[in-house]
Amino acid sequence: MFSGTVFVRRREPDPDLMLPRSCWAVYDRLDGETSIGQIADTLGLSEPEIFAVVRQLQQRDLIEEPTITYAAYKQEGSDDQNTEGEETSSLADASRDGVGSMNGTASAAEETTDDETDVIHLPTLWDWLEETTDNVKSYKNTQAFILMEASEALESIGVGNMDDLEDLEQCSNPDVVEALEEAIENNVNEHIPDQCYR
Repeated sequence: MFSGTVFVRRREPDPDLMLPRSCWAVYDRLDGETSIGQIADTLGLSEPEIFAVVRQLQQRDLIEEPTITYAAYKQEGSDDQNTEGEETSSLADASRDGVGSMNGTASAAEETTDDETDVIHLPTLWDWLEETTDNVKSYKNTQAFILMEASEALESIGVGNMDDLEDLEQCSNPDVVEALEEAIENNVNEHIPDQCYR
């Protein structure tokens, strides 16, 4: 997820913008050096909670991941071969993977045919996922990765945070269904069982 990513403030929020306290607490602690995982630990936020916070802040253009030129990246690598270079590289890889996953989900969604009428019952899906994982922490982590991969499709139907997701009991949108199926296969190496469909 975002745990190793370092974010910076992109701009000051509008004075009348209202967000949950957790969003402001994270925004307030962004210094361009502390990873989002460390901030989550400090605030006691779970993986799905910090995922939701980051997405909300990103959607409002309040935060961004710092970017550098390739030349600057190479210079950092030659200055400090085994520390900053590796860390920056892993952050770049993680960021690239996240973008690739979202783009892949979107393109797969575009290929979905209209004659697919599967309806996923989300409470049953999450119950099944919890049963297939070793413990609660593993379940939360896996759920967060699935939601991250399917976030673009979920946002297209108005699901932008965990509260929206909890309010959604069933989903028949073919793009979202396909995105969830792909995300489950990528993270659990299993197909969604028939019991999760209505």
